[in-house]
Amino acid sequence: MQSFVVLREAYLPVPNSTRYIKMVYEPYLPAQTPAYQNKNWNQSLAACKADGGWLAIDNDDTIHQYLYNILMANGIFPNYKALWIGGYSTTDKWHWELLDGTKITLTGLGQAKFAPGHPDGTGGGLHFFATLGSYCCGFWSDWDYTVAWSPGGYFCEIMLP
Repeated sequence: MQSFVVLREAYLPVPNSTRYIKMVYEPYLPAQTPAYQNKNWNQSLAACKADGGWLAIDNDDTIHQYLYNILMANGIFPNYKALWIGGYSTTDKWHWELLDGTKITLTGLGQAKFAPGHPDGTGGGLHFFATLGSYCCGFWSDWDYTVAWSPGGYFCEIMLP
């Protein structure tokens, strides 16, 4: 008997992988706008969990390139925008953990996939930037995980067995 997995709308397969990713882009909306819906890190994670997944985990070059390609294909660059991904600071700006348990210890700025000069200690949530100042494209940065970034959004991921 064949089993079927029903994927949520907008999830796209990552080539040569069992992972599916969708980008949820939230345009700029002032906080007083009735439709204001931009999400902070925890709210973004909850939205992904409602789909049966989690925030996308940028743990290898294939996924990193795929996230970058989604940004570029959707015309997000060159605006200063960031989307939440599945990582957080565990104690300080030098110690990070991805949602799959991968631990990242930094000894300086601009290491791992962080943009030059980052993480800068502005928060414990992990962002995937389309552009960060003069740096293009696809760098990580830290941001206060309790604050919704506008414009912004998040990447969700579902893994199939």
